[in-house]
Amino acid sequence: MSPIKARRLVDIVKGRPQDRERILIAEVAARVANAIEVIREREDVTLAELADRIGSSTSQMSRVLSGVYTGISLSTLVRIAAALGYLPEITLRRMDRDHRTPAGDRASGVRPARPLGR
Repeated sequence: MSPIKARRLVDIVKGRPQDRERILIAEVAARVANAIEVIREREDVTLAELADRIGSSTSQMSRVLSGVYTGISLSTLVRIAAALGYLPEITLRRMDRDHRTPAGDRASGVRPARPLGR
């Protein structure tokens, strides 16, 4: 991310509480989508196969995994993870003072969950 864009995000996050909340929700949605995509590609599962496994359409699956869709339900997350042989693992971490990112986590990387039964 360019310094200019990063600076704008910082300004937004320091701004109104509703703006901070939108940014944080978007960041979590992107992390979830990224984690699923990493696992899906590693397991060599196509979008269509994953959609079929959970009884969804390919277009809906694409929307959920776009990284910008923030309406994923916990049940959908569990169904997707189980269809890939994984169990979701939720971790809550303290945020830094500016509420930009979790403390000590400046990168946007994700750690995929461990496979079930391993």
